[in-house]
Amino acid sequence: MGTWNKPPKKSPWDKGTPPPDIDELLNNLQNKFKFGMPKKGGLTLILIVAVVVWLATGIFIVDPEEQGVIKRFGEVTNVVGPGPHYHLPAPIETVQIEPVTSVRRL
Repeated sequence: MGTWNKPPKKSPWDKGTPPPDIDELLNNLQNKFKFGMPKKGGLTLILIVAVVVWLATGIFIVDPEEQGVIKRFGEVTNVVGPGPHYHLPAPIETVQIEPVTSVRRL
């Protein structure tokens, strides 16, 4: 605070440090969200994970009282019995699982 006839050396609103640069703030924020991603192969990694998940959707299990019919583009290609099986994921192949030991009556 200045004396009566002398102005203060600093403005009361001056904090002494300039505000942070917007570009620097955005870069820091962007770096915080890059924690596990490689710099050049991020898109490749995402595509690999997506393909693996898509391929994993082809796993199916047939119960003991059922049979599975695998259809490739709508044409029956295989009939499978109980147990775990694999088919090419949609839209290439589909599986229709039907009970075969139950009796249906009208």
